[in-house]
Amino acid sequence: MHEISQVTVLSGRKAQGFKKNVLKHLKNKQNLIIKKVDFDVSNFRNGELNIRLLGSVRGCNSIIFQQFTQPGNSMHEELFELFLLEDTISRSAADCIILCLPFIPYLRQDRKAEGREPISARTLFDLLSSAASGKLVRIITFDMHNSAEQGFVNFPIDNLPAMPVFAKYFIKQKWFDPETTTVLAPDVGGAKMAEEFASCLGLFDGISIMHKKRKKGEMAEAKTIIGDVAGKDVIIIDDIIDSGGTILASVDMLKKDGAKSINVAATHGIFSADAVKNFSKAGINVVTTDSIPRDADFIKSNSWLNVLSIADYVAEVIYENAIGGSVSKVIKARQSSVNCESVSESKQIPLI
Repeated sequence: MHEISQVTVLSGRKAQGFKKNVLKHLKNKQNLIIKKVDFDVSNFRNGELNIRLLGSVRGCNSIIFQQFTQPGNSMHEELFELFLLEDTISRSAADCIILCLPFIPYLRQDRKAEGREPISARTLFDLLSSAASGKLVRIITFDMHNSAEQGFVNFPIDNLPAMPVFAKYFIKQKWFDPETTTVLAPDVGGAKMAEEFASCLGLFDGISIMHKKRKKGEMAEAKTIIGDVAGKDVIIIDDIIDSGGTILASVDMLKKDGAKSINVAATHGIFSADAVKNFSKAGINVVTTDSIPRDADFIKSNSWLNVLSIADYVAEVIYENAIGGSVSKVIKARQSSVNCESVSESKQIPLI
């Protein structure tokens, strides 16, 4: 029998709603006591942040939730708010710190593609570690841009896949049929993610891959599709939608090649620049998670967008960490649950 564990939880201002949803799922968990800690935050006249905790965290295992507004420069204030929260908790004699960051910015630049460039992902992890003064012991996140970035830190990162969440959603759609559905990777680098997603959905055929050429900046030109998509219901899977240029280029090519319908699933929906306007015109269904905070009006005014909650998923992972359990067990259980639904709702067809 597990010993009773106690954790303190607090969050940055943008993550208050997400934290509340997660705590709903932790409310009646056995062997776990949750202590909520609030803080005051204000700005000096020049914009600098001032933070003060309103409760004790001495000797506690502390979890900090933070989300980052996208797009916009407020993301950088939210990052600095996180750094100050870590520093405050560390200086208040907390035993250890766990960060729950469903989306982590600055991870797309994980190597020097050309000379005289930073490795932004490494720099961000260094800042997160140093702000906690050695007390940061774990990060919980979803679909990092490159899972190899976990090597930038000396503590575990629970890099959770959102695929089971998406798979459950699509299996319940009336149009879903494993015999006529295919998964498209928007580029060669996304082929592995697409293969895993297709397997999660219980699809028969292999995946399709978009071969593209990146022109300037974020602009991408779709060249050709590797795989048969004619007459198929296509699901494009990716980790991030930013400006949407790559995805929309793929959509145009799929339409030319005779795809029956097109859906997009991306863990992190940033929707910068003209992405919202362009997706509204594209006539496709986009599914993302609530890893990035969106107000109800934004979701309501964009009927093409479906936002799925990952709060219960995060709650399970926090609970397993708190009681010394297994995060892998949580991921496998969700994948198994999806596979069972796939079999029962897909004419009892065996999985690949």
